Amino acid sequence: KQWYQRRVRGGTGSGLGTRTLSIIAENFPDVFRFVIPVYPSADDDVITSPYNTTLAMNKISEHGNCVMPIENQSLSAICAKLVTAKVDTIKHTVTESKEKAFNRMNSFVAKVILDVTASARFDGSMNVDINEICMNLVPFP
Repeated sequence: KQWYQRRVRGGTGSGLGTRTLSIIAENFPDVFRFVIPVYPSADDDVITSPYNTTLAMNKISEHGNCVMPIENQSLSAICAKLVTAKVDTIKHTVTESKEKAFNRMNSFVAKVILDVTASARFDGSMNVDINEICMNLVPFP
């Protein structure tokens, strides 16, 4: 089983990440590739983000068996709401550094990956194949 997460914003992440994914697909064609890209937000400061994201998405759809994208702005909003909920509970004000915010977002994405793939990783009555996880991500009427 194979899981693969990366950011497609630009710089090294999109180019090296898509090349790594294509090498995995070429050398290990029978390995299932569950790709979780983190897409940039609309107010991104990197000018080439839309271009890099478009190019990376082409390779992701070509080499990945299942793609579960996460949008960066939504991820930031969810993490901010979680911090606000904790602050309201303990009645304190929190000023969070940028490093802590990134750590919180990375931790949240890791928990999403663990939760989505838990039934494929552990034995039990709810144990399903990774293909069934991807099928359950698609809504049926």
